[in-house]
Amino acid sequence: MPEGSADGFEAMRAAILPMFRWELSSPEDRSRFTAMVHSTFFDGLSIGGSEAMRSTIVRDNAVVASAGLDDVVVQAYVGADYRCRIEGQIRLIRAGDVLVYDLTRPLAIEAETVSNLSLIIPRGRIRPLVRTLDHAHGLVIRRESRIGRIVFNHLVELKMRAPAFAAETAAEAAAVTTALAGACIGPAPEAQTEIRHALRCGLRSLILARIEQELGNPDLNVDALTQAFGLSRASLYRLFEPLGGVSNYITQRRLARMATLLTRTGSENKRILVLANRYGFTNYSAFSRLFRQTFGVAPRDFRASRRKAQEPDGDGHHDLGLSMAAVNDWLRTRAVSESFR
Repeated sequence: MPEGSADGFEAMRAAILPMFRWELSSPEDRSRFTAMVHSTFFDGLSIGGSEAMRSTIVRDNAVVASAGLDDVVVQAYVGADYRCRIEGQIRLIRAGDVLVYDLTRPLAIEAETVSNLSLIIPRGRIRPLVRTLDHAHGLVIRRESRIGRIVFNHLVELKMRAPAFAAETAAEAAAVTTALAGACIGPAPEAQTEIRHALRCGLRSLILARIEQELGNPDLNVDALTQAFGLSRASLYRLFEPLGGVSNYITQRRLARMATLLTRTGSENKRILVLANRYGFTNYSAFSRLFRQTFGVAPRDFRASRRKAQEPDGDGHHDLGLSMAAVNDWLRTRAVSESFR
């Protein structure tokens, strides 16, 4: 909503009233109120979030009774710390921590800056996976813990990917997501297999995100990943078996990054080996051989095809070339969509 809209605040307040009563710290805040709320539904779950100025959102007994909602919420703030008041206790929750709460019970959240990701799970979906929901309300999973990092990363990935989910992917993502929430709350004995699968998927997704961030780091290797995530080599190898192995995966992602770099405007006059050095390829012959094995074309020819694609033919059309189409197909199939498998 645009800044400076008192009417906008009232509209927002009415829109979220089934879940919370939204309050501002002072009357003056209404005249400069600004907020954005977004959500995506997938296979019965919802992932979304909100961004707003300093606010307090209250779910008291009156709101609980009037709305009749009984979902479980898994929420993380991405931009700031905040305070949560649950059943008489005030807790400071930091950006990156994960908070679980039960919509059948009251709470209030006070934040200087609202910037959150919220996963809403129907009670009937998560109840069979956990021992009990009695202690889930107000449960805080700290960002330093492995499960905290896994769930936070999962929420970020869901927000980005959920709008493009096909039906099959949505069902699988919903199952993994619900199981991860169950792992936070405390899994029931009969759900151990499902929970372990979800944790493997979540951990692999977290490692994949780290690999993407570190592709230009020459020290990115098996040892670095085992140390960063507290895993044995055997555990890491098992996680990456579906992707062809850890080292192979890192190499393939670096090659994909190089392919993207070679198509980027401004790289036409830079030596290919200089560009390849950014991703750990110091020997041109070895790099060229790997590139050809992967894409079916040498790096020089690939870049030349990019130049040709930018030149219109006699009819004013751009020739994308077979090699470019093959590379695009490969990049799509090697994307990090493997995370939920």
